[in-house]
Parts: sequence; structure tokens; C-alpha cells
Amino acid sequence: RSLVWITEWGVWPSIDLAGDFIALRTAAGEGRPLGEIPAQLIGRNDFDYLRSVVSIAVESLWDVHVIAGRGHKRLFYSHDEWGGAQGFAIQEVEQDKPPNV
Repeated sequence: RSLVWITEWGVWPSIDLAGDFIALRTAAGEGRPLGEIPAQLIGRNDFDYLRSVVSIAVESLWDVHVIAGRGHKRLFYSHDEWGGAQGFAIQEVEQDKPPNV
């Protein structure tokens, strides 16, 4: 399981995908607003959902933390366009090319 915790959002309204995020979470059964429930535990079998949540957060330039593997793997992206990882392999992705997943 992975914990996805969004600590800041709405910083750059011109690129914010909050509507997509709300629709995604609503489809997954989570209807509470982000301000009420900014962290979500995502099961091991829900990788596509995890990837979608994190992708929307990163594309919207929100601060997002992903903690997995009993806390041994950590990933962070900042609204200031930087991030860090511990226990995850990070790779550069060329424009218009999907990452190897």
C-alpha cells in the first residue's frame, strides 16, 4: 500500500487540474474535498489509480508525498518544480514519450 499526501494545491491556477482530480477521486468512492482529506491510502492492486492521482498532482504543480513499502520508499514533488526520492528510481522522460513503467 502507498500513502499519497497532498500538502499544497492551487498554487498555479492556470495549470491546476483540480476538476480532473475531484472526478478521479469521486469515481474511486472518495467524495470528501481535498482540504478535508489530503492524504489517501491506496492499495497495492490500484497502481493505475495511484499513478493517476500522482500525475494530476505533479501536472498541477501541487506538493505531493508518496510513502510506500512501510515507509522505506519516499517520493516528493514540489510546486516549485523540484522533487526528491528515496528508494525509487527516478528517470528523465523526453517530451512526447511515455516513461517505462
